[in-house]
Amino acid sequence: MKLKNIVISVTVILAVIGGSLVYIGHNSDTDQKEKHTTKKSDRSKSSSSSSTKEAASESQSENNILISSGKDYGIQLYHGMPGAGALTAKPTAMTKMLNRETVIDVVASTPNMNRGKLVNIVAAGDNWELEVSNNNTQYKAKVMHAQDNKGAVVVSTEGADTLFYGFTIPESLYVPYRQAEKEKADAVHDQLVGKKYRISPSLYDGENTDQAMNEQKAPQNLAHDGIQDITFITDSMVRVKRSGSYRPDRDVSYTLNATTLSFDYQNIPYSLINGTVSFDSWTTNMDGHTVTWTITPMN
Repeated sequence: MKLKNIVISVTVILAVIGGSLVYIGHNSDTDQKEKHTTKKSDRSKSSSSSSTKEAASESQSENNILISSGKDYGIQLYHGMPGAGALTAKPTAMTKMLNRETVIDVVASTPNMNRGKLVNIVAAGDNWELEVSNNNTQYKAKVMHAQDNKGAVVVSTEGADTLFYGFTIPESLYVPYRQAEKEKADAVHDQLVGKKYRISPSLYDGENTDQAMNEQKAPQNLAHDGIQDITFITDSMVRVKRSGSYRPDRDVSYTLNATTLSFDYQNIPYSLINGTVSFDSWTTNMDGHTVTWTITPMN
C-alpha cells in the first residue's frame, strides 16, 4: 500500500515538472517570436525612415532652387566685359578658384537669378556654365575670370541683349592666386627695371604697316605717331617717349597682373617662361580698322 502511494506521488510530481518545462519552453518560444517580430518591425520602421530621407533628399535635389546667401560679391552691371582689356592673355581658370557651391551663390546673387531653378551646371574648360529658369525665362550664365580678383558673370537670354556683370572674388579664395601673381610680378620686375623697349604698329588690318601706308590704306603718320619707346624706371613707373618734340617724355605708373602689363590705357600680354619675360603682340581698334602692335627690347 505504501509502495503504491509512493509511485503515485512520484508520477504526479514528474507530471507537474514536465508541465512546467513545457510551459517554460512555450514561453521561451513565444518570447523569441515576439523579439523577432519586434526586430523585424524596427527594421521595417528604419527602412521606412531611410526611404523617407532619401525621398526628401531627392525631392530637394530635384527642386534645385537658387537661394542667395546674402554675401556681398560687389556685383555690378558693365557695358561690355569687365576687365576686357586684360583678356588678350589667358586668365586663371575660374573652375579652380570657385567651387560648385560658391559659383552657384554668385549666380544666385546676380539680378533676376535669385529663387530661380537651377536646370544645369557644368565646368566647361576654364569657366562655369549654368542654365537657370526663372519667371518663365530661360537664362544662360557663364562665370569666368576677368583679371586680378575680378570675375564676370555673362548672362544671355533668347531675344535679349547679353548682360555683363562684374563681381569680386572672395579674398579667402583669391589669396593663393594673389601670392602666385606677386611672386611672378617680382620675377618680372627684376628683369624689366632699367630695360628699354620699343612699341610699334606692325600690321594694319593684317597687312604690313609700311606696305599699308605705301598703298594709302593706312594713315600716313601711323608708324611715326604710333612708335613709342618706354624705359622701366622702377617696379611701378615707366618713362614714355614718343616721336616729335611736341610730345615730351612722361613718367607714368604701370601695373602687372599674372598675364598683363598695363599703363596709359594699354594692356600688353606677357608670359614668364623658364624665368624669362616674353611679350606677345596685341590688337587695338582704330576707326574701325585693326592695328597689331609689338614690343621689342632695345638694350
